[in-house]
Amino acid sequence: TIKKLNGKVSALYEFYTKDEAIFTYRDKPKVGFLNTKTLKLNFKDIDEPIEDFFIDPFDEYLIATARRGKVLRVYEINSLKKAYEHKMRGMPHLFSATYFYKDGKFYFATPHLRSDFITIWQMYDWKFIKKIKIGGDGFFVKTHPATPYLWIDNGSDELVLVDKEDYSIKKIIPRKGKQYIPTEYSGDG
Repeated sequence: TIKKLNGKVSALYEFYTKDEAIFTYRDKPKVGFLNTKTLKLNFKDIDEPIEDFFIDPFDEYLIATARRGKVLRVYEINSLKKAYEHKMRGMPHLFSATYFYKDGKFYFATPHLRSDFITIWQMYDWKFIKKIKIGGDGFFVKTHPATPYLWIDNGSDELVLVDKEDYSIKKIIPRKGKQYIPTEYSGDG
């Protein structure tokens, strides 16, 4: 069955915990839910269109932002009620965000489009932790439980490593004059 969606879909992610996928529109304040077995679609209304988002590790929250919005929002997925909202400068690039676990809590880090910083956020207690200057316009933040660092590009030949414990920065140049972009980790790191 082919179904036409009226609007610009921004992203689609499949849940880990159920046979369902979720998607948002760039131009409509709606969230779509697709049953991946039956292909049945359901929609829920929200306040504004969502340009970029990711889902928390337990499939309970949608962390989102709008293209011209200046707010990071967290929605409970089942009800789509706002669990958290924080005003900020620079749209976070949540597709490129990463999450990590330390001291019994989950955190996520995200770059911001056309900005020279990343931000760190605590999940589930939902609070802003830190803004870290990376020396350029980065696109990705990557990590894995086997590394003590967040791995970040900054639009240059530098690789920015941010220590997940104290958020200190170390920079290395893998290849002089060649722009660096992090790759994905394998399952074993």
